Amino acid sequence: MSDTLTMILIASMLLSVLGVIAFLWALKTGQFDDEDKTAHTVFFDGEDELNAARNREQKLKTLQEEE
Repeated sequence: MSDTLTMILIASMLLSVLGVIAFLWALKTGQFDDEDKTAHTVFFDGEDELNAARNREQKLKTLQEEE
């Protein structure tokens, strides 16, 4: 009984550590940085307007990266 409990505790701790590592990796790589995209999509009706907005955002990012 105690061997099984020990294995379950070790497995749950390992999964918890892996989850925290995955979350920290996602934060570091910028997976959660796109805060305004959903908010700004209500302003654009068509696909062309959305593509133009995306292109503007990409240009802004490249200008900011060059600085």
